[in-house]
Amino acid sequence: MSFNMFASIAASDAASNASAWSSSSIGVKILVGAAVVVIMLVGGWLAILQRMRRQKWAESQGFRYIKEDVDLGKATRRVFRLAGRRHVARDVVVIPSAAGTALYYEVTWVEQHGENKERKKRTFMRYSLPGTLPRMRIKPEGMLGFANDDINTEWQAFNKAFEVESEDEQAAHALLTGPMQEFLMDHMRKMHMEIVGGGAFLRLSRYKSEDSVVYARLMDEWFARVPEFLFGRG
Repeated sequence: MSFNMFASIAASDAASNASAWSSSSIGVKILVGAAVVVIMLVGGWLAILQRMRRQKWAESQGFRYIKEDVDLGKATRRVFRLAGRRHVARDVVVIPSAAGTALYYEVTWVEQHGENKERKKRTFMRYSLPGTLPRMRIKPEGMLGFANDDINTEWQAFNKAFEVESEDEQAAHALLTGPMQEFLMDHMRKMHMEIVGGGAFLRLSRYKSEDSVVYARLMDEWFARVPEFLFGRG
């Protein structure tokens, strides 16, 4: 058998192998693409079922339910300086409260990391106030925080537990009465609160329909300890 014949056979085998590999590669890509589509469809269906359950629960309690609120999502983004874009408040439960209404909702948004997009979500509550207050922030003191580098009270344990900032230090001291500090220490140590104008925002963990009532009642108790004169009512 001549050298040319060997070369012809080798070339034929190589072409055959390349064709088989190409077909196999295409088959794998098709399977992966199909799997991605199935996962997206299942995820979308589960999201619809979750939303239906949340709406059903809200209506069973006699609460108003709002599917989406773009303005509320944008307001929450500004208050907490959330990264990303397309912030939308979803599954908003409107609960009557001592000061008006408490809105319990989940904000979803998209963050870009290079060529990858990451969808994020977080739960919040907006509690209506009967008047406006100066901007204030009350949140747990971070691990690298210092007890006396912000607005402080005479209770050092409170100073170590909370970071308090405000554009009006006098108003912050007026808010942080003894009963208010005790309430925050006992019930809200892990919560991040932002008071902006006529609302108090809470940054919470995961969305759970039943928790909406718990947080609304908690904020009612918080509001009962806010001195009335801060709203010009005392």
